[in-house]
Amino acid sequence: MSIIKNCDSVKLSSEVISLHEANCISNKGTRPINKEIIHFPAIVDGENNNNVRWPGERGAVGIFQDTTNLIIDPEDLTTVNWTEVDVTAVLSDEYYDGKRFTKVMNSGAIYGFVYQFLLDIWTILTPSFSIIARKGSTTGNITILTVRNITIAVNIFNMSIDWDNYPNAPGTPSEGTLYGYDWKDPKTVEIRIIVDTLINLTDDIRIHCYAGTDTINEYTYWTAVQAEDLPYPTPYTPTSRVVGKLNYLLTLVPKFTLIFRVRPWFTYDTIIDNRFVEWFIDVTHRFIMYYGISGNYIVIAWQDGGTVRYLISQVLDDSGINDVNQWIMVAAAIDLSAQGQTASRLKVYTEAGSIGGDTDWEFTPDAFTGSFPLMSIGHENNAKQADSLMCDILYVPNEVWTEKQLDAHYNKSRPWCVLPEVSKIEYALTDINNNILLNLNDDIIFQPAKGSLTFEKEKFVFENKIVESSSLHGAVKLGKTRIGSREITLNFSQALGENVSNFRFAENSLLDALYKAIYLIDKINEMRIPIAILNYNLDYDKGAHKASSDNEISIRLLKPFWEKTTPINRTESLIIDINEIEINNLGSVEVPPIITFEAIVAVAQIQMYIDETKEGIQINDALFGTIGYQTLIIDCKNGTVKIGDLDRTNNILTGTGYFQFPIGVFTLKIIPTTACDITIEWNERYYL
Repeated sequence: MSIIKNCDSVKLSSEVISLHEANCISNKGTRPINKEIIHFPAIVDGENNNNVRWPGERGAVGIFQDTTNLIIDPEDLTTVNWTEVDVTAVLSDEYYDGKRFTKVMNSGAIYGFVYQFLLDIWTILTPSFSIIARKGSTTGNITILTVRNITIAVNIFNMSIDWDNYPNAPGTPSEGTLYGYDWKDPKTVEIRIIVDTLINLTDDIRIHCYAGTDTINEYTYWTAVQAEDLPYPTPYTPTSRVVGKLNYLLTLVPKFTLIFRVRPWFTYDTIIDNRFVEWFIDVTHRFIMYYGISGNYIVIAWQDGGTVRYLISQVLDDSGINDVNQWIMVAAAIDLSAQGQTASRLKVYTEAGSIGGDTDWEFTPDAFTGSFPLMSIGHENNAKQADSLMCDILYVPNEVWTEKQLDAHYNKSRPWCVLPEVSKIEYALTDINNNILLNLNDDIIFQPAKGSLTFEKEKFVFENKIVESSSLHGAVKLGKTRIGSREITLNFSQALGENVSNFRFAENSLLDALYKAIYLIDKINEMRIPIAILNYNLDYDKGAHKASSDNEISIRLLKPFWEKTTPINRTESLIIDINEIEINNLGSVEVPPIITFEAIVAVAQIQMYIDETKEGIQINDALFGTIGYQTLIIDCKNGTVKIGDLDRTNNILTGTGYFQFPIGVFTLKIIPTTACDITIEWNERYYL
């Protein structure tokens, strides 16, 4: 289970598009209707992918403009498109992420290299390059990368790569700009560069990949060479890439909170208004969050038929805490319901903290009257791409978060932490319908004192049936291991009211809440666990009988795991065939689903199983789908099959039965004899 993932603060009504997996499905099962992305996985070739900054945890999605790699044979530097100068180039058995390295070895005591020409193909004067290099055997652990303007015979990029610099910058260029680098491992680095300005667009360029220094038999490995007619490098492609885009059918409402994280790849002084998230109908009806080129800041623009209004962040640059090329959290709490000029808020956070935002549209914003059904991520009408990595898009309709709530979300979920900051967890007791009976942290009758309202110590008891072996040394374990229930203790003090009557009222309210409590909930992470109240002890202060006391509640946690209070829902239409639904159980525990089928004609048989485990259930029921019996519910959690109030358990095929969703990604296969609809519901579960 991801440590970072558990510190995310998510509201019950929210739609979370995590973008850590390539399928881009939200927590509520919403799928993109258009998708052209680059997925950056968390781990590549067994190593953390430092591009995404969640070591070993989660990936991210990149949305970039279209591009063409102008290098021919970028992963094979031995072909006729490459020229050897005092080296021998051979394909090696070394790979990174499926890309094969070419070994470039000096054939004499001279600086040897391979090169490729790029002739008269530019539309900009500062083209960009990227390449992956791997350490070979060189004097002083040094190798060289050069880009040369052949037309005027000068280097426009030149840098010695020092392998001893890991994990810091691999070198300092004498010409050109080292725009970025990512160490894949201690001996492999990806380098992104921007060359010095060309004299003319017709200038001819050569890229030189050296063997090392000037010693015979030195060698270095090279692959994934890329040249782009763009002012900054974008992710590698061996040939070309179409424009990136990501669209969801999520409707904009007058009041909402929207938070996302973005890692721009563009330069701070880019000439593109890079779009992050927007609802766009036309140029006079739009809500846009983007990077504004006029001032190098993040902007919200709102217009609904009238005059566009803006919220604007502090200026970003290319260094220090305001460097645009880092993970940035953008948070918007928007209220357009009453055209309040200062009712909305934009806040921007970098790795170092908040860099300021805006709460004033400057003039009265347009009234919200239109319909905005389509959320676009990373583009505007297939243009103005974000040229960025993006993740964790949180959309909370009908809630306008306060600045304190936005700050709390940042502190609990900032993506550059390997471990989250320790923060107060807010607990409450609820009834069976999740109605809060008592807030344990801030309720008027419940004030923390000497003890703690968080779990300072957890104890899990594993229940095993162990018997001594009758014929061999030692013992054996029989059957499955179970994790038992466990007890916790909450301590608090109470000193309310100026008289006994008020104190007794508070005590009676507390006891009533304890009597009715079914769940203990973690309000920040929106998880719950079923409980039983065991004891409630009052220790009155001396001379303060029924006026002031130190109190203690003993609670048994009936399950070893917490479950999310909001279920995940997936609805699909099934055809008469093998239907495949990909599901990702992000929890740390297997979970039983509740599956609902809807049909308007009879469905004689439904087969359903998990492809990876082959566990599943088959229902043969001629009643389902007929008039008055059009909803079938298979509840794997409580072990029931019902049509309305009718128990249909006897219609389960022998040898099949209730099943649980495994951890991670799997495929659920459903085979109905008649077309119908399915809704799948489950609550993720976690041990902690």
